[in-house]
Amino acid sequence: MDITMPQLGETVTSATITRWLKAVGEHVSADEPLYEVTTDKVDTEVPSPIAGVITEILVTEGSTVPVGERVAVVTEDAAATGASKSAASPKASAQSAVGDELSVQAPTPVKGLVTSPVVRRLITQRGLEASEIVGTGEGGRITRHDVEAASPAPKKAVTEPKPRMERGDEVIALSNVRRITAEHTTRSKATSAHVYTSVEVDFEQVERTRRAHGAEFREQEGFSLTYLPFIARAVADALHEFPIVNSSLDAEQMVVHHALHLSIAVDLDFAGLVAPVVRDADGKRLTQLAREIRDLGSRARAKRLKPDELVGGTFT
Repeated sequence: MDITMPQLGETVTSATITRWLKAVGEHVSADEPLYEVTTDKVDTEVPSPIAGVITEILVTEGSTVPVGERVAVVTEDAAATGASKSAASPKASAQSAVGDELSVQAPTPVKGLVTSPVVRRLITQRGLEASEIVGTGEGGRITRHDVEAASPAPKKAVTEPKPRMERGDEVIALSNVRRITAEHTTRSKATSAHVYTSVEVDFEQVERTRRAHGAEFREQEGFSLTYLPFIARAVADALHEFPIVNSSLDAEQMVVHHALHLSIAVDLDFAGLVAPVVRDADGKRLTQLAREIRDLGSRARAKRLKPDELVGGTFT
């Protein structure tokens, strides 16, 4: 069976394979992690859809492949035991060849079809019009490569000097998440207004509640009740009272979001920082918020988040 790059999210059109977790000849179980990938949203593991033996690895580590492209071949357990007993008939082989030929035919290029926010932002940065770009992605979608081909990024006039290295210094390669975070932070500093404010809050009542119900909560849920769910609940209540704060700017207009999706920052140490989203947080009780925040944090550290769980936040 061909193993293809799955659709990791609505906005994801390609992914980079960073590490194979299995080698040719090894057995893999269904839903067992097969390889690790990185996208512009998240690092995650991709499980095998079937159980069997890996007979081919078609993509090397570090390669970026589009959604739907073959990356490996796994011989299913049932097929592996019966493969030596019978060969495919000429008729079946011919039908398979025709099917393969039809399946690899490229879709007719379409102009102007954009689905990814990342691609839309790149088109704006390059000063292009989506209607003039031919999309080569699935269904005619415009990909990052299409935009770059239409207008290559200008070369930097000045190259910044590399940091001076001394004996004993350690070089740590940036993860994809950390690199993209740095790029977005720099862009945000240049394009967004930054206002800072601080307010002193009395948490005495929150602390009393934690002490009074902490043991019971831990016994029922299996983890400790921290301050974060209380803060998330307070933010949800505040945004419900002042909905204009739950807004964003889109070109020349303000968009006030009626739904409240809270992005919760999760520190991944040297791997970077991600902000998975608790959806419809304003309609959830404290216990449910605590469960979801813990679940998202645990899966973020285990590289089990889906890219769609990192988009759509309205307040961080």
